[in-house]
Amino acid sequence: MRKGKWLVPLCVVLFFALAAAMLLLLPRSPLLSLYDYARSLPDESYFVDREGVVWQLSRSGTDRRYIKRTEERSGRGFSTHIGTADEELCAWEFALVSGGLLCRDGSFWYTRSASTTSGSALRIKPYLIEAPVQEAVDNDAVSVSFLSIARVGYPYSLSNWPEVSASCTLPEGVDWETVTARSAVLLEGTWYQTGEEKRMKSPDSLSFMPLPALPRATGLPIGRIPAGHYRLELYADGEPLCFLPYRITWEGTVITLTEE
Repeated sequence: MRKGKWLVPLCVVLFFALAAAMLLLLPRSPLLSLYDYARSLPDESYFVDREGVVWQLSRSGTDRRYIKRTEERSGRGFSTHIGTADEELCAWEFALVSGGLLCRDGSFWYTRSASTTSGSALRIKPYLIEAPVQEAVDNDAVSVSFLSIARVGYPYSLSNWPEVSASCTLPEGVDWETVTARSAVLLEGTWYQTGEEKRMKSPDSLSFMPLPALPRATGLPIGRIPAGHYRLELYADGEPLCFLPYRITWEGTVITLTEE
Protein backbone atom coordinates (compact mmCIF):
# COMPACT_ATOMS: atom_id res chain seq x y z
CA MET A 1 0.00 0.00 0.00
CA ARG A 2 2.81 2.41 0.83
CA LYS A 3 4.44 1.81 -2.55
CA GLY A 4 1.13 2.51 -4.31
CA LYS A 5 0.66 5.68 -2.29
CA TRP A 6 3.81 7.22 -3.80
CA LEU A 7 3.45 5.82 -7.29
CA VAL A 8 0.98 8.43 -8.62
CA PRO A 9 2.90 11.52 -7.41
CA LEU A 10 6.11 10.03 -8.73
CA CYS A 11 4.52 9.48 -12.14
CA VAL A 12 3.27 13.08 -12.20
CA VAL A 13 6.73 14.41 -11.42
CA LEU A 14 8.29 12.24 -14.10
CA PHE A 15 5.65 13.38 -16.62
CA PHE A 16 6.36 17.07 -16.07
CA ALA A 17 10.11 16.51 -16.11
CA LEU A 18 9.80 14.67 -19.42
CA ALA A 19 7.55 17.42 -20.85
CA ALA A 20 10.02 20.11 -19.82
CA ALA A 21 12.90 18.20 -21.41
CA MET A 22 10.95 17.84 -24.66
CA LEU A 23 10.21 21.57 -24.75
CA LEU A 24 13.90 22.33 -24.37
CA LEU A 25 14.76 19.96 -27.20
CA LEU A 26 12.11 21.26 -29.60
CA PRO A 27 13.42 23.77 -32.18
CA ARG A 28 12.37 27.34 -31.39
CA SER A 29 11.25 29.82 -33.99
CA PRO A 30 13.70 32.75 -34.20
CA LEU A 31 12.39 36.09 -32.96
CA LEU A 32 11.49 38.62 -35.62
CA SER A 33 13.81 41.61 -35.82
CA LEU A 34 12.40 45.14 -35.77
CA TYR A 35 13.12 45.30 -39.49
CA ASP A 36 11.23 42.08 -40.26
CA TYR A 37 8.36 43.19 -38.06
CA ALA A 38 8.12 46.54 -39.87
CA ARG A 39 8.11 44.81 -43.25
CA SER A 40 5.25 42.56 -42.08
CA LEU A 41 2.87 45.47 -41.42
CA PRO A 42 -0.22 45.84 -43.66
CA ASP A 43 0.92 48.65 -45.97
CA GLU A 44 3.23 51.65 -46.45
CA SER A 45 1.21 53.88 -44.13
CA TYR A 46 2.67 52.08 -41.10
CA PHE A 47 5.89 52.87 -39.21
CA VAL A 48 7.75 51.29 -36.29
CA ASP A 49 9.91 52.97 -33.68
CA ARG A 50 12.76 51.61 -31.55
CA GLU A 51 10.41 50.12 -28.95
CA GLY A 52 8.24 48.34 -31.51
CA VAL A 53 5.37 50.82 -31.19
CA VAL A 54 3.40 51.24 -34.41
CA TRP A 55 2.68 54.65 -35.92
CA GLN A 56 0.34 55.29 -38.84
CA LEU A 57 0.11 57.98 -41.50
CA SER A 58 -2.70 60.36 -40.57
CA ARG A 59 -2.45 62.80 -43.47
CA SER A 60 -0.05 63.81 -46.21
CA GLY A 61 0.44 66.60 -48.73
CA THR A 62 2.78 67.41 -51.59
CA ASP A 63 5.87 67.52 -49.39
CA ARG A 64 4.48 66.79 -45.93
CA ARG A 65 3.61 63.64 -44.01
CA TYR A 66 2.07 63.36 -40.56
CA ILE A 67 1.80 60.28 -38.37
CA LYS A 68 0.01 59.31 -35.17
CA ARG A 69 0.87 56.74 -32.55
CA THR A 70 -1.47 53.74 -32.66
CA GLU A 71 -0.54 52.21 -29.27
CA GLU A 72 -0.13 48.87 -31.04
CA ARG A 73 2.90 46.73 -30.32
CA SER A 74 4.11 43.34 -31.36
CA GLY A 75 3.28 40.26 -29.35
CA ARG A 76 5.33 37.11 -29.04
CA GLY A 77 8.09 36.31 -31.47
CA PHE A 78 9.32 39.91 -31.70
CA SER A 79 12.55 41.39 -30.37
CA THR A 80 13.36 45.07 -29.83
CA HIS A 81 16.94 44.31 -28.81
CA ILE A 82 19.69 45.89 -30.91
CA GLY A 83 23.00 44.83 -29.44
CA THR A 84 25.19 45.66 -32.44
CA ALA A 85 28.32 47.72 -31.79
CA ASP A 86 27.95 51.31 -33.03
CA GLU A 87 30.42 51.05 -35.91
CA GLU A 88 28.81 47.81 -37.12
CA LEU A 89 25.21 49.09 -37.26
CA CYS A 90 23.36 48.58 -40.52
CA ALA A 91 21.11 51.36 -41.84
CA TRP A 92 17.86 50.25 -40.18
CA GLU A 93 19.60 49.66 -36.84
CA PHE A 94 21.27 53.08 -37.00
CA ALA A 95 17.95 54.77 -37.85
CA LEU A 96 16.14 53.26 -34.88
CA VAL A 97 19.01 53.58 -32.38
CA SER A 98 19.31 57.29 -33.20
CA GLY A 99 15.58 57.88 -32.67
CA GLY A 100 14.15 57.53 -36.18
CA LEU A 101 11.34 55.45 -37.64
CA LEU A 102 11.25 52.51 -40.05
CA CYS A 103 8.48 52.44 -42.64
CA ARG A 104 6.76 49.33 -44.01
CA ASP A 105 8.46 49.96 -47.38
CA GLY A 106 11.93 49.91 -45.75
CA SER A 107 12.52 53.69 -45.86
CA PHE A 108 13.70 55.72 -42.86
CA TRP A 109 12.13 58.82 -41.32
CA TYR A 110 12.64 61.29 -38.48
CA THR A 111 10.65 64.09 -36.88
CA ARG A 112 11.57 67.42 -35.34
CA SER A 113 8.03 67.95 -34.11
CA ALA A 114 7.92 68.42 -30.37
CA SER A 115 4.21 68.38 -29.65
CA THR A 116 3.18 67.13 -26.23
CA THR A 117 -0.56 67.09 -26.97
CA SER A 118 -2.06 63.62 -26.65
CA GLY A 119 -3.16 62.26 -30.00
CA SER A 120 -1.48 65.01 -32.01
CA ALA A 121 0.18 64.24 -35.34
CA LEU A 122 3.92 64.53 -35.92
CA ARG A 123 5.43 65.76 -39.15
CA ILE A 124 8.07 63.36 -40.46
CA LYS A 125 10.91 63.83 -42.94
CA PRO A 126 13.12 61.41 -44.92
CA TYR A 127 16.14 60.13 -43.00
CA LEU A 128 19.30 58.30 -44.11
CA ILE A 129 19.09 58.87 -47.85
CA GLU A 130 21.87 57.14 -49.78
CA ALA A 131 24.35 59.86 -50.76
CA PRO A 132 24.36 60.54 -54.53
CA VAL A 133 28.17 60.83 -54.42
CA GLN A 134 29.82 57.88 -52.68
CA GLU A 135 33.48 58.57 -53.45
CA ALA A 136 35.66 61.06 -51.57
CA VAL A 137 35.79 64.66 -52.84
CA ASP A 138 39.05 66.43 -52.03
CA ASN A 139 39.79 70.08 -52.69
CA ASP A 140 43.04 71.60 -51.47
CA ALA A 141 41.59 75.08 -51.93
CA VAL A 142 38.99 74.43 -49.22
CA SER A 143 39.95 74.50 -45.57
CA VAL A 144 37.55 73.49 -42.78
CA SER A 145 38.43 73.40 -39.08
CA PHE A 146 36.12 72.35 -36.26
CA LEU A 147 35.98 75.06 -33.59
CA SER A 148 33.48 73.96 -30.98
CA ILE A 149 30.62 71.64 -30.12
CA ALA A 150 27.63 73.13 -28.31
CA ARG A 151 24.46 71.57 -27.01
CA VAL A 152 21.41 72.95 -28.79
CA GLY A 153 17.95 72.72 -27.22
CA TYR A 154 14.66 72.99 -29.11
CA PRO A 155 11.32 74.27 -27.77
CA TYR A 156 9.28 71.61 -25.92
CA SER A 157 12.18 69.21 -26.30
CA LEU A 158 14.48 67.63 -23.77
CA SER A 159 16.92 66.77 -26.52
CA ASN A 160 20.22 68.67 -26.45
CA TRP A 161 22.15 67.35 -29.41
CA PRO A 162 25.49 68.85 -30.40
CA GLU A 163 25.87 71.46 -33.10
CA VAL A 164 29.34 71.85 -34.55
CA SER A 165 30.76 75.27 -35.39
CA ALA A 166 33.55 75.42 -37.95
CA SER A 167 35.70 77.92 -39.78
CA CYS A 168 35.79 77.60 -43.54
CA THR A 169 38.02 79.04 -46.25
CA LEU A 170 36.62 78.79 -49.79
CA PRO A 171 38.41 78.95 -53.14
CA GLU A 172 38.48 82.24 -54.99
CA GLY A 173 35.46 82.71 -57.20
CA VAL A 174 33.12 80.62 -55.04
CA ASP A 175 30.20 82.65 -53.71
CA TRP A 176 29.73 81.62 -50.07
CA GLU A 177 25.99 82.25 -50.34
CA THR A 178 25.72 79.35 -52.81
CA VAL A 179 27.51 76.90 -50.50
CA THR A 180 25.45 74.33 -48.60
CA ALA A 181 26.48 71.66 -46.12
CA ARG A 182 25.12 68.18 -45.46
CA SER A 183 26.09 65.52 -42.95
CA ALA A 184 26.52 61.87 -43.89
CA VAL A 185 27.32 58.63 -42.05
CA LEU A 186 29.11 55.52 -43.31
CA LEU A 187 27.11 52.32 -42.73
CA GLU A 188 28.32 48.98 -44.05
CA GLY A 189 30.40 50.65 -46.73
CA THR A 190 27.67 53.02 -47.96
CA TRP A 191 27.36 56.75 -47.24
CA TYR A 192 23.93 58.00 -46.15
CA GLN A 193 22.99 61.67 -45.84
CA THR A 194 21.40 62.15 -42.45
CA GLY A 195 19.10 65.12 -42.78
CA GLU A 196 18.62 68.70 -43.87
CA GLU A 197 21.13 70.88 -45.69
CA LYS A 198 22.56 73.96 -43.99
CA ARG A 199 23.79 77.22 -45.48
CA MET A 200 26.96 79.04 -44.46
CA LYS A 201 26.47 81.61 -41.70
CA SER A 202 29.09 84.00 -43.12
CA PRO A 203 31.86 83.99 -45.76
CA ASP A 204 34.17 82.08 -43.40
CA SER A 205 31.98 80.11 -40.97
CA LEU A 206 29.35 77.42 -40.90
CA SER A 207 27.57 75.17 -38.44
CA PHE A 208 26.06 71.72 -38.79
CA MET A 209 24.65 68.83 -36.79
CA PRO A 210 25.90 65.26 -37.36
CA LEU A 211 22.28 64.06 -37.01
CA PRO A 212 18.96 65.90 -36.87
CA ALA A 213 17.97 66.96 -33.36
CA LEU A 214 15.26 64.43 -32.60
CA PRO A 215 12.90 65.66 -29.85
CA ARG A 216 12.05 63.50 -26.88
CA ALA A 217 8.64 65.02 -26.24
CA THR A 218 7.06 63.40 -29.29
CA GLY A 219 6.47 60.01 -27.69
CA LEU A 220 9.30 58.46 -29.69
CA PRO A 221 12.04 56.56 -27.83
CA ILE A 222 15.08 58.58 -26.80
CA GLY A 223 17.73 58.47 -29.51
CA ARG A 224 21.48 58.87 -29.37
CA ILE A 225 24.29 59.68 -31.79
CA PRO A 226 26.22 56.45 -32.42
CA ALA A 227 30.00 56.50 -32.62
CA GLY A 228 31.34 55.91 -36.10
CA HIS A 229 32.55 57.40 -39.37
CA TYR A 230 30.84 60.55 -40.65
CA ARG A 231 31.59 63.26 -43.18
CA LEU A 232 30.70 66.89 -43.81
CA GLU A 233 29.70 67.41 -47.44
CA LEU A 234 30.04 70.89 -48.98
CA TYR A 235 28.33 71.80 -52.25
CA ALA A 236 28.60 74.96 -54.37
CA ASP A 237 25.59 75.60 -56.61
CA GLY A 238 24.63 71.98 -56.01
CA GLU A 239 27.97 70.57 -57.20
CA PRO A 240 30.31 68.71 -54.79
CA LEU A 241 32.95 71.12 -53.48
CA CYS A 242 34.69 69.18 -50.70
CA PHE A 243 33.92 66.27 -48.36
CA LEU A 244 35.55 66.27 -44.92
CA PRO A 245 35.53 62.84 -43.18
CA TYR A 246 35.56 62.75 -39.39
CA ARG A 247 35.03 60.28 -36.61
CA ILE A 248 32.66 60.49 -33.64
CA THR A 249 33.69 58.86 -30.37
CA TRP A 250 32.25 58.92 -26.87
CA GLU A 251 33.89 58.95 -23.46
CA GLY A 252 31.06 58.69 -21.01
CA THR A 253 28.83 61.66 -21.86
CA VAL A 254 31.55 63.57 -23.72
CA ILE A 255 31.36 63.49 -27.51
CA THR A 256 34.47 64.09 -29.63
CA LEU A 257 34.81 64.83 -33.37
CA THR A 258 38.16 64.01 -34.92
CA GLU A 259 39.10 64.77 -38.51
CA GLU A 260 40.27 61.72 -40.46
